[in-house]
Amino acid sequence: MERKKRNKQANALTWQRGYRCHTLWNGTQRIGRISLGESGKWDGVYRCEVGTLRGETASLPEAKRWLKEQARLDLTQLRLF
Repeated sequence: MERKKRNKQANALTWQRGYRCHTLWNGTQRIGRISLGESGKWDGVYRCEVGTLRGETASLPEAKRWLKEQARLDLTQLRLF
């Protein structure tokens, strides 16, 4: 009996870069988003959203790290509704 190989790409978290935002995807499900302020009025703060959680960071790598940590918690918790 042969074991089926798991496709790591199907379960991998991927980043998508958009206009004034970065989005973290798990396959076809959107996990979280990092966005900038309004056009021309950016205050240097990256705004992060994961589910109902929101946060602000000073740099993009820090924002990505925060988003992955929160997403890991959100993916392991059971949905209430």
